[in-house]
Amino acid sequence: MLICGIDEAGRGPVIGPMSICSVILDESGAKEIKAMGVRDSKRLSAGKRESMEPRIKELALEWKLAMVLPAEIDMLRTRMSLNQIEAEKMAFLIESHSMRPEKVIVDAADSVAENFGKGSESSLKQTARIFL
Repeated sequence: MLICGIDEAGRGPVIGPMSICSVILDESGAKEIKAMGVRDSKRLSAGKRESMEPRIKELALEWKLAMVLPAEIDMLRTRMSLNQIEAEKMAFLIESHSMRPEKVIVDAADSVAENFGKGSESSLKQTARIFL
């Protein structure tokens, strides 16, 4: 089974870009990532994230990075919420992979994880089950 994990950084700052990364793994790669303690990037120190990056990229069958610049966030915020922007960018990343994951694990941006999952799924053209 192919699994896609997605997380963002930089959502909170007033200035600077929001970064969203997606990684496609097979089940053995996902188990190794889990054993490394990767769950939520914000709970890891900057040094720990940097030291894990090469191994995560090595285990990944594919990975993608999207940067959402402040000007784009400002423009999109005139017609959608920040949660919707993030859900759409995550869906774009999932669909931009050449491999189609059967399971997608997302760090939910909403305090009610199920709401974010529904928004993310509705943004997808190719359906995959979203897990938060």
